[in-house]
Amino acid sequence: GYSHLTVARLKRGVTVEEAQAEMNVISTRLAQEHARSNKDMRFSVTPLRRDIAQVARKPLIVLLGASLGLLLIGCCNLVSLLLARALTRSRETTVRSALGAAQARLIRQSAVELVPILVLGSFLGVFAAKGGIELLIPWLPSALPRVAEIEVILPVLLFSGGILFITAVLVLLLPAMQAKGTDLVATLREDSRTSSGS
Repeated sequence: GYSHLTVARLKRGVTVEEAQAEMNVISTRLAQEHARSNKDMRFSVTPLRRDIAQVARKPLIVLLGASLGLLLIGCCNLVSLLLARALTRSRETTVRSALGAAQARLIRQSAVELVPILVLGSFLGVFAAKGGIELLIPWLPSALPRVAEIEVILPVLLFSGGILFITAVLVLLLPAMQAKGTDLVATLREDSRTSSGS
């Protein structure tokens, strides 16, 4: 017996199951027409991605889950730190709002302070990702194909940047929205009591 590997592209709209059924019909016909050479011949249709990455599928899924978890933890930490900072400046924000500062001005002021931090963090994150890949590649399974081609690509950067943008917008909008619905007198009294108690 012998085996032969052929790579083909499915026609648009055709599933793997349909292709397998058609190959079964072809193998049966060949066995009938050429019984001596094709008696036990069978064709197996398998997606190329599954065939190549079958050995490393589970480790890759675990690695993907760990990466997403790390990204989520980073976003939660960022939100917590920035919200804590915003809460410490809630009195200033409330006073500015009561004195007539528009929400757009408050948001712009927060953006001026926040954007440099996010830009710097993004650059550091990209450099850390590149360095992490270089450290991780030697530890990956030898059966994993195209290991040398693993790199930080544009879709990954766009996905991470989108999450970062959403996080930044939420953090920027929250203090301004909070200042809009806050009573200035109550805030100042509460702040005075807190300072006296401290």
